[in-house]
Amino acid sequence: AGIAARRFLDQHGVHPSSGSAYQALHMLVTFPGLALDLKQTALHLTLQVTAEFVLPDKIDLISEARKLIGGIS
Repeated sequence: AGIAARRFLDQHGVHPSSGSAYQALHMLVTFPGLALDLKQTALHLTLQVTAEFVLPDKIDLISEARKLIGGIS
């Protein structure tokens, strides 16, 4: 998903300063014109896990990654 996010941003003339997948996904959360559901998906992919390595919500990250890749490719 991070690679797809960087590719999407590059295609739109936006180049994250660090080139990290996390930063690219984080930038999608506020990207103008991106569908709200894709912004939410990018947000899910950047959520911090708890000390027990659990996400705050029951989120399937594989499904979310596939949804984001399909939506921005």
